[in-house]
Amino acid sequence: MKPLKIAAINFHSIIGNIDENLKNTEKWLKKLQKKRPQIFVFPELALTGYSTKPEILNLAEPIPGPSSKHLIALSAHYQTCIITGIIEKFKNIFYITQLVIEKGRLTGLYRKTHLTFKEKQIFASGTHIEPVKIDSTVIGLQLCYDTHFPLISAQQSKKGAQILLMLFASPFESIRKKKNRLLRYLPARAYDNSCYVVSVNLTGMNQTNRKSPGIALAFNPTGQLAASKCGYREKALLLKIDLDLVEKRRNLLLGNFIQNMRNDLY
Repeated sequence: MKPLKIAAINFHSIIGNIDENLKNTEKWLKKLQKKRPQIFVFPELALTGYSTKPEILNLAEPIPGPSSKHLIALSAHYQTCIITGIIEKFKNIFYITQLVIEKGRLTGLYRKTHLTFKEKQIFASGTHIEPVKIDSTVIGLQLCYDTHFPLISAQQSKKGAQILLMLFASPFESIRKKKNRLLRYLPARAYDNSCYVVSVNLTGMNQTNRKSPGIALAFNPTGQLAASKCGYREKALLLKIDLDLVEKRRNLLLGNFIQNMRNDLY
């Protein structure tokens, strides 16, 4: 099977300035065009910027809406897949949503299912964790706090996810401290579920003086660190994913833990 190329961008998002964030998104599509990534991955709320202040809801859009239509046009022009975050308005309910837009069409979305205390004050929780299919690859999406709940990864993997994308808007902490924290649990998500895990975070200082360490990490199905890009400036992690390695791990008699789970117990 031909390797899948992914670009995960530690992205500096300007709170409240969707137009500039869309321009920055396209900048990365142009910059990496010659590398030919099939999937561009951006962090949680990359388009709107991350905030839990009620006024952020003024930026919410229906889907499809102006931003998603713009991204649809970009993905068609560059013939690629764009996965990025926005505040979605649906029947006067607001969600933290990750869009999946592939080659000129909206192919899926994921609404954050596990919200922090402050997020619960203004956002609703999503109710579905179904993976999305991009071409022939099955991908599970998780947003920041979601990643701390191992059963999401297990269920997405049971439903065929070969890659788990974990998209963060996680401020504070030094690069070293946050990276070490992620290294304590993300490798287990990959190893236990025999899949790739790719994570990415917002980066830099925003208007509320929240400084986010840009940390992009990738783990192979054995839980080993395959690549990383860290810093307070925007950087792109470029990764070739060998989906044959996922299949090989899942064909192991004892190593395919997900298929051997006792579903009658939990």
